[in-house]
Amino acid sequence: MGLKDIIEISVLFILFIAFIVWLVCVIHGIKLSNRINGHTLKQTDDTNLSIPDKLLNWYKAKKEEIALSILILSKDKDLDKRRKEKEIFNVIDSFVCAFSFVILYILLSIFHLQKITFISSLAAFILGFVLPGIYNLVIDKIKKNNIEKNLLKAITIINNNLQANRSIKEALIDTKDKIDGDLKNEFTEVVNDLNHGLSLEVSFRRMMDRCGVDDVAYLTTTLSILSKTGGNTKEVFNYLEELFETRKKLSQELDATIASSKLVYIILSILPIIVFGGMVMIYDNYITMFVTTSLGNLLGVSQLVLYFVYVIVVKKIMIVEKY
Repeated sequence: MGLKDIIEISVLFILFIAFIVWLVCVIHGIKLSNRINGHTLKQTDDTNLSIPDKLLNWYKAKKEEIALSILILSKDKDLDKRRKEKEIFNVIDSFVCAFSFVILYILLSIFHLQKITFISSLAAFILGFVLPGIYNLVIDKIKKNNIEKNLLKAITIINNNLQANRSIKEALIDTKDKIDGDLKNEFTEVVNDLNHGLSLEVSFRRMMDRCGVDDVAYLTTTLSILSKTGGNTKEVFNYLEELFETRKKLSQELDATIASSKLVYIILSILPIIVFGGMVMIYDNYITMFVTTSLGNLLGVSQLVLYFVYVIVVKKIMIVEKY
């Protein structure tokens, strides 16, 4: 048995032990959650759901049970555990997807009568583990952009309702009915928090923890100061509307400036390559001298180094960073 075989067997043994430990934790978490669920109310099942929807709901319920069990075992003292629950959900999704990819690879190898190799199994595991994280990053980025795009409209609707002498809760209800997308879901959560007795500050702080948008953080800070020091809510939201409108205009101008600077950077970076291509077309032996002679090799390496330095310098000068 060679060193390569020993390493493969060791890694497979470690992965097997990790899977057994993970399975034991899942079973323990399910048992603990079942004990807790015996003292809670459960929502009635919808018999009209399709089989994929039932499986998806079952998977989500099990994830919530496992996350709750882990938080209980870790003795977490935080009041709002949504962020940590989301991190646990992501880890569970990664492991489930990773083992699913490995099983799929094994089944396909058996079906095609191919040898199952350790490298391919490990590659399938890594690919399956990474994909949910990439998917979650893309989804969170899209959600954040949608919220930033529609937040000014929501603030405007809230301000108009407050100017009509409606309460802040009525303004939020009217806002969630008039907007769409991810921000509608967030305002629905805020209204639900208010209905359950949470303050306006805590409700928007929970919204800030869920979406992670800078403007929502600014709104939450303003409401926090307002609740502690007192003040006119109408004037505050009127100021917020003007502020967000100004910030949006400045952001659009900054995006336009960044786009133009990136375009200039791309053109300046490609220009030496175009010149090099033109020299190759004009002179047949232009590339040969960089390959056949030692001096040409030195000049070729020097030109490559100078080109990369040139690209870095141009990027530092031309690219406008958005903070």
